[in-house]
Amino acid sequence: MLRQHDRQISLDDLDSDDPNIALLHPEVVDGHYRSRDHIPVCTPGLFYIVRRRLLSRQCFRSFLYLVKWLSFLTLLVLILTPLFFSSYRHPPKHYLALEARCRPQASPGCANLYNEKIFISISLYDRGGALAGGRWGDRLLDLIHILGPDNVFLSIYENDGDDAAAAALRRLEERVPCRSKVVFEGAPSLDAFPTVTMPDGTQRVKRIAYLAEVRNRALEALPSSSSAGGDDDDLFDKVLFLNDALFDPLDAAHLLFSTNADPASGRARYLTACALDFFHPLRNYDVYALRDADGNYPGSTMFPFFTGAGRGLSRRDVLAQRDAVRVASCWGGMVAARAAFLQRDARVGDINGSLAGPGPAADFPGAGATGHSVVVDRTATPPLPPGEDLAVEGTPVVRFRHEPGLFYDASECCLFHADMREASSSSSSSSRSAGAAWQLGELAGGVYVNPYVRVAYRWDVFSRLRVARLWERLLVVPGALVNWWDAEPRPNPYRGVRAGAGRYFEEEVWAEGGWRLERREGRPGMFCGVRDMQVVSLERRDEGGGNYMNTRVPPGQKLEFPMMWGELLPEDWKEEYAACSEAQKKAYWDSPWWKPVVKCRH
Repeated sequence: MLRQHDRQISLDDLDSDDPNIALLHPEVVDGHYRSRDHIPVCTPGLFYIVRRRLLSRQCFRSFLYLVKWLSFLTLLVLILTPLFFSSYRHPPKHYLALEARCRPQASPGCANLYNEKIFISISLYDRGGALAGGRWGDRLLDLIHILGPDNVFLSIYENDGDDAAAAALRRLEERVPCRSKVVFEGAPSLDAFPTVTMPDGTQRVKRIAYLAEVRNRALEALPSSSSAGGDDDDLFDKVLFLNDALFDPLDAAHLLFSTNADPASGRARYLTACALDFFHPLRNYDVYALRDADGNYPGSTMFPFFTGAGRGLSRRDVLAQRDAVRVASCWGGMVAARAAFLQRDARVGDINGSLAGPGPAADFPGAGATGHSVVVDRTATPPLPPGEDLAVEGTPVVRFRHEPGLFYDASECCLFHADMREASSSSSSSSRSAGAAWQLGELAGGVYVNPYVRVAYRWDVFSRLRVARLWERLLVVPGALVNWWDAEPRPNPYRGVRAGAGRYFEEEVWAEGGWRLERREGRPGMFCGVRDMQVVSLERRDEGGGNYMNTRVPPGQKLEFPMMWGELLPEDWKEEYAACSEAQKKAYWDSPWWKPVVKCRH
C-alpha cells in the first residue's frame, strides 16, 4: 500500500507503467504521473485572457462563416432577381407590335397607326444650346418622324437663353419637317407677372406663377376649336408636353398610343398619362407634382415609388407592373394629354386663375405651312376679370395656373391634372344628358403614370435606366424603411377638399400679420398644396438652371402642414426683423441655397 509521503516522490522515480499508480492516482496522464502539488494554478487574470482569446477565435470563425453565407445569398439574389423578379422588363404585346412596325428601319408615321394629330408643346431653358444642338434635338426629330410629320405640330418656347442657345434653336428649327412655331425670348421682365405681397409690404413673383406662364406661352400656338373652323389640320387628338429630359422616341410613342390600351380597339384610354423621370438610375425625380390615387405625397423616390397609405392603389399597380398606374397627378418630364380639354377656347375661365393666355397667334401657320421662328419683346398678358367664364360648351379650356396665396404653393403641373379632371367631369355631366358621354367623359379615362416610359436629365443616368429595372424590386424594403423613418406620407389637411359650389372648408391663410382660419369654397387641386413658397430670383441660377429660392415662413399655424424645402422663422421673428438694417430686411424672407439666411441680433 502506497504511503502518503510517496506523493512527494519525483516523477522520474516512479514507474509510469505501474497499474497501481494509474488506479490510485487519476493525475496520471498519458502514462506519466503528475503530482497535485505541481498542477499550475490559473489566476483570475490569466483565466480571463485565455477565455477571451478562445472566444475571439470562435467569434471570428463565426463571423467568417456568416460573411460567407451572406455573400452566397446576396450573389444568389442578384442572379435570380433579374431572371425571375425584374420590374417593367416585359411590356404588353401591343407595345412590341408598335416597336416591330418601326424596326429595323422606321418609316414616317410607323408608330401612329391611326394617324392621330399630335401637338408637341415644349418650354425650354437651354443655356449653351446643348439640348437643341445635341441628342435631345436629334431624338425630337426622330419622334416627329415616327409620328408622321403630317400629323404633328411643334411648338417650342424658350426664354432667358444666350446667343449659343438661340443659334442652336435656329439650327434645330431648320431641320424640323413638320408645321412648327419656335419662339425665343431674352431674359423676362418680372413686371409682367402677378405678385404676392410679403408681410413687410415688398412684392415678389412666385416661382409657380412664372412656370405656369412659361408653359402657357408654349401652348399659344394651339388653336381653339372655334378658330379651327372645322379644319382637321387644326384639331388635335393629343398634346404631348416635353421637358428638357432625354427620352427614347419609341417610349414617347408608347406614352401616346399604348398606355391603358382598350383590348377591343387597341386605342389608348386616358385623360393624361405621364412618364417617370429619374435623377439617379434607381430614384425618380419629380415628387413635387406626383400624388398617389388618394392624393397622398408619394414618399420615397425608390421603387415602388408610392407608400401604402390609404387604399394603396398606386403602390399595388406598380407592384403588379401595370402600364397605367392610377394617380391623382404626375408629370415626370413627359406627359400625354387629351387635346379636347385644351382646345375648346383660347380664353380661360375662372378655374384657371389670372394667368390666362391670349388667343391663338395671328401668324399661326395653316395646313401645309412651314415652320417659322419668332423673337418677341413681350408685355404682360392682361388677365381675365375674376369670375368670368368664356368657355365653349360650358367647359373652360385648361391651362396652367398657380395658387395666389401667401406662404402656400402647389405645382402648376399638379394643378393642371386637377383641372383636367374637373373639365372632364363637367363635360361628362353636361354631355350625358345629350346621350354623348362617351365622347369626352366616360371614355376620357383617368390620370396615369406609365413606368414603362422613363426619362432622365443626364445621359449617364438615362443610359442605365433599362439595366436598373433588373434589380429595382430589391428596393421595396429599403423604400418602406425610408417611408417609416420619414413618417411618409406627410399630412395635407386639404387633401380631402373637393371643388364645387356649396363645398366649403377651413383654409389657414396669412392675413393682417398672422395666421387665421377662413371658410372658403373648395377648388380643384387642394391635394397638391404644400406649406412653402418659392419666389423667382434673377440674382443667379443653380446648376440645373433654377432661378428661384425658398422663403422663410412665419410660425404659429394651427393646422398640421409640414414644410418641404423652406425654413420656419423663430418665434420672436418680429423682434428680430425690427432689429435688422434696411438691407437685411429686404432679404429677411429669403432662404437661398447659396448663402445663409439673414439673422439680426436684438
